Amino acid sequence: MKRFVLSIIGLLLLVFGCSKETPTSVEDPSFVESYHSDYEIIPVEYDLTVFTPPVQIDDTSGAAAPSGIFRARAQAILDNLDTTKYEHYSGRVMDEASGTYIYDCSGLVGDFVIRQALYDHYQDLALFANAFHTFDPRPRAWGFYDYFRDILGNDASGQANPAGQNKYWKVFLAADSIKKGDIIVVKYDEDWRQQYQDKENKDASTGHVMVAWSQPIIIGSEATIKILDCASSGHYADTRDSAGTASLDGSGIGVGWMRYGLSTNGRNRPYKYHWKLEGKWYGLWTGSYDYYNRLEGILIARPI
Repeated sequence: MKRFVLSIIGLLLLVFGCSKETPTSVEDPSFVESYHSDYEIIPVEYDLTVFTPPVQIDDTSGAAAPSGIFRARAQAILDNLDTTKYEHYSGRVMDEASGTYIYDCSGLVGDFVIRQALYDHYQDLALFANAFHTFDPRPRAWGFYDYFRDILGNDASGQANPAGQNKYWKVFLAADSIKKGDIIVVKYDEDWRQQYQDKENKDASTGHVMVAWSQPIIIGSEATIKILDCASSGHYADTRDSAGTASLDGSGIGVGWMRYGLSTNGRNRPYKYHWKLEGKWYGLWTGSYDYYNRLEGILIARPI
């Protein structure tokens, strides 16, 4: 009965533009046994690119603003990091005393950063992400994406929202507006996920959630960005790849470089990416099954 009620709530919120009549909880333990976290469907990639990033000076203004609080919490985790590994929901660990952080991509950004530092932001995100995806006990990549997409498209009354923001989040599309600490969310297309599951006979990730950890370096129609995330493997020149790091097996929390392909219509919207700097592009779903062309889209959000 509870799942039926939550499903009806989710449907009503979708139909009526996500009014602020929210469910009261997203932490129902009855979901946990059958629940799967997101994981990257990424093969082992080798990247022999030689890349020397330009010197960048961090913008330290607005430290007391929500975006500054978000960055400070993420940096505190990096500074405190002693042991990390990529793991699913049932294996999550956040032990600040020992510096142990074990989780997945959306768990790092949602539970370990936003929930600890910006609780009201987290509650708005979690309750509405849960309304879109009723059986998730906490926001996964598709929950982040659908929540942010709704903010980009609607104001509180369900009308068009050109400002792309609600009380807690500013959502935008242009890579040249990215600042350190902005959240980048990738969602995999639902048709692609279904075909992947049919062909591979296993569950498919809903996408990836990461944090821009530098300003974008834009050359032509490509943007190279240092990324902080919790992943099953590292990016280019990644902190997880060196011996003696906090990572137990090359996975978990770390920082490395990714490259994004940008639209050429003057909007500079990211629509595809390299997991490192070269190799295969992971691009938009084309309607015909292909391992790499899997994305519904990419959105960027900043706490305000």
